[in-house]
Amino acid sequence: MEIPLAIIILLCMSSEAFELPYLRTPPTVTPDYLAPRNLIISWRSWESDGGGDGPITGYEVLYRYARNGSGDSSYDYSRTVDSNVTTSVVIGGLDVETDYDFAIVVVGEGGAGSPSNKTTYKTLCAAPSAPLTLSVSRIETDELEITWELPPPSTWGCSELGSQVFLQWKQSLSTSFTLVYMDRALGSYNLSLLTPCIMYDLKAQFSSPSFLLSPESEVISATTAKTEPPPVSYVNTRYAEDSMELEVTWPYPVNYNRMCIEEFHVTLTPLRLVACETDIVSPVTQIQVVLANSTGVVFGAVLPYTEYNATVTSSNELGKSEVTFKTGVTSETLPSVMQAVQVAEVSPRSVRLAWTRIPCEDVHGAFYQYSFLFTNNQTGETFSRQSGDIDVTELSERTVLPCMSYNVQIRAVSGAGNGPWSEKQRFRTTPEVSQSVRNSDASAVDDNPNALLVTWDVPYEVYCPIDYYEVSYKLLYKFQCEDGNMERIGAANTTETAYTITGLLPYSTYDVYVRAHSEAGFGYDGRAGILQTAQKVPTDTPIEVTVASYTNDWLHFSFRRRDCSESSWSSRLIAYVYQLDNLDNTSQPLTGNSTANYLRFEGLIPYTRYSFRVKMRTEAGDGPYSDPVEGRTNEDEPGPPASLTILNKTESTVDIAWDAPTAPNGIILNYTVQYKAIEKPYDPYFAPSSIYFVEAALVGPAVFTYKLESLEPGTKYSIRVAALTAPGAGEYIYREAFTELKTDIQEPEKPAFDPSRSSGTSVFIYIYSSDPTYVTSYLIAVKKTSARQKRTSVVIDGESYGTYNENPDAYIAAEVPKEGVNSVGFVVGDGKMYGGYLNAPLGEGTYSVRVGAASKAEDASSVSWSEPLVRNATGVPTTSPSPTQKPDPRPPTNPGPPKDGSDSVGIIAGVIIAVLVVLIIIGLVVYYMRLRRKREVEDGTAGTPMEETSKKDSVKV
Repeated sequence: MEIPLAIIILLCMSSEAFELPYLRTPPTVTPDYLAPRNLIISWRSWESDGGGDGPITGYEVLYRYARNGSGDSSYDYSRTVDSNVTTSVVIGGLDVETDYDFAIVVVGEGGAGSPSNKTTYKTLCAAPSAPLTLSVSRIETDELEITWELPPPSTWGCSELGSQVFLQWKQSLSTSFTLVYMDRALGSYNLSLLTPCIMYDLKAQFSSPSFLLSPESEVISATTAKTEPPPVSYVNTRYAEDSMELEVTWPYPVNYNRMCIEEFHVTLTPLRLVACETDIVSPVTQIQVVLANSTGVVFGAVLPYTEYNATVTSSNELGKSEVTFKTGVTSETLPSVMQAVQVAEVSPRSVRLAWTRIPCEDVHGAFYQYSFLFTNNQTGETFSRQSGDIDVTELSERTVLPCMSYNVQIRAVSGAGNGPWSEKQRFRTTPEVSQSVRNSDASAVDDNPNALLVTWDVPYEVYCPIDYYEVSYKLLYKFQCEDGNMERIGAANTTETAYTITGLLPYSTYDVYVRAHSEAGFGYDGRAGILQTAQKVPTDTPIEVTVASYTNDWLHFSFRRRDCSESSWSSRLIAYVYQLDNLDNTSQPLTGNSTANYLRFEGLIPYTRYSFRVKMRTEAGDGPYSDPVEGRTNEDEPGPPASLTILNKTESTVDIAWDAPTAPNGIILNYTVQYKAIEKPYDPYFAPSSIYFVEAALVGPAVFTYKLESLEPGTKYSIRVAALTAPGAGEYIYREAFTELKTDIQEPEKPAFDPSRSSGTSVFIYIYSSDPTYVTSYLIAVKKTSARQKRTSVVIDGESYGTYNENPDAYIAAEVPKEGVNSVGFVVGDGKMYGGYLNAPLGEGTYSVRVGAASKAEDASSVSWSEPLVRNATGVPTTSPSPTQKPDPRPPTNPGPPKDGSDSVGIIAGVIIAVLVVLIIIGLVVYYMRLRRKREVEDGTAGTPMEETSKKDSVKV
């Protein structure tokens, strides 16, 4: 094989040698048993079993006649497989019974590799081409001896043969063969356990060592020997009623020698008449002979319901079998016709019959009963009766109907069925009174409460003609409130099936009857039912309508229905319908219904007139209303006044006005006016919970204003007013109000200066006021003399004051509460916030300080100012010793000189670190002060004057 140039160049360029592909394992060889000249060669794929370098493109299968020795890699034949996935091929056309060597070559893109190791395998022999010769050498009743002769060896297709001969045998009439394996070397075989008198078919084959079969031999036949015939196992009989024939049957024997039967001998002998229970004298036996292929015969002219003996015997030329017999009774047949019955006695609903007994030989079977058929000639209806005793010849029938014509017939019934009917016998029953009418009913007449409609159907059994119907009734309950007289009253006689009874009472219960009359007299009562007449709207009203009791918020009315009468009890009462009207206003009336004969209306308005009326509501409709009855509720405590307003107020008075209650609940006698203080802004120790209302006045019912006097200024009061009726005071109405501020507050004294507690940026002062009763707080005003004003906000003695941020040269420094300030004092310029004002440190200059006494209430305020205190400030912070603490007399400690150079370095480093820490702290303080100042400016908390209820930019003096 030539190697492509590209592959050679690639191999030359590679740093490693290229190895052609090959297989490590020899191939597997498998015979094809259906084709001896074919062998199936298979191998493992190169990917799973190969060596060398790929890729591969296919395989070559090499083969030759087998050679001994190793190292010879030349092969005479090859088969190319142009696929790298196929791993098996079929090599055909080989010699039979011959050894071959097989090897596999892997073909890659670089060429074909070396052959694999070889596999040597011998082909199969060919199938024999000629059949053997089969014969039967001996015949017994249950056995055949089989012999055979092989064909010449040249037809064997192999040097030797298989060890067995394959015999197939069957009964000639069978469709399938049975296979038997015989030892070829013996030359004969005994086929046993066969059935006598049976023909068998035989054929055989032999095979090569690889089980390739020869052609089948010719089929030969042989019959086993004959024996005496076997008996039948049982006998059956069947009686044919219509043809009076008896069929005798038997099964074909199942014995092993059943095929030896040539014919059957069958006999039939009558023995006894079963119906009469008598034996047959001198019976005649019938005989029939049939061939072996028959299993039944038919005997004619046999008697019904008769005991017979049937026998069956099998036979052949060697003799007869044992007798098999069956004794049985022939089937029953229908009885013979009987004579007509005789009518002995007749009444309206019964008849008595008589007849002649049937002879036993005419029954033709076991007697079952006498059967009678009655036919009503007027309606065509039929019914039957039975009598089960053959010796009883009378029957009384009690289901016939009066005034009717009948035909009656009789017949005998046996186990085989019904015999024919006898001739008809005619008779007629006598009359009888009628039964009750059917579906009798009575119903009220909607548009006539004094009538009842009665309907009915004719009786179920109208056998005798009806002349007319009588309708009657009884009064059971009058108006459903009183028993009736229970006397039965005839309403009418009519030939119709409906009638309207008139002149009855409404809403009353009646018992209604209907009965028929015929030639036999009145029939039975038909009760149409117990029912009521229609209802009628009552014309009467409830009576004795009165006010039974009452209070300030409810009225109790009672009433009743008149005694049992048509005007009041003509319909079933459903409820009492009422209407309650408020006569003192035009509100909607209160309506409803109740089943009780009394009503209590709760939740009513006190001291109010009401009108009540009631009527009866019945199933027929509403009756008329009763005459109205008037009632009034009692007085009650009144509701609150409709309104309470503040008309005017001063420092010591409040004028109020109110309106009358919307719910006076009676006659207003007086109004009570009360008040109490609930808030004193100037008194921090005021406890409103300990204050009670004080009645200021008790005024008449026509007075609606009042002036509260002797009140305190700047004080918040709770004021209430209530109306009074005879039961007592009603609910209060409340209002709250402040009196006007105290406007003439005494000015505080000039603030006292304490130099021991002052510094270069602050002034310590004491605040005094001779009359602080209505003072709510103190204001501190600071002014730097001869300074440029930034903004005018508050004018004190012609000077403008505002917050420190608005004008740092004239500003309000603080607002402090009055309690405790006289004894503690105050530091002007400590840098803190008081009442929303910044108490800024004082700069260098001269300052005047004033104290203002403030009074506030609601949205108003008033301030009185002291004379100014003038002091100088250096603007430099100094530490002043506390009045209660002396300066420390000890001199500062001298640390002494450094001990060595290392201490000097440490001191220098410590100084540098300390300086850095101080600088950082100063920077944080400056940043914090600026941020705080910015926030104060933005949200206005850097100082807000008292004006109304919020801090503003100025304070009014």
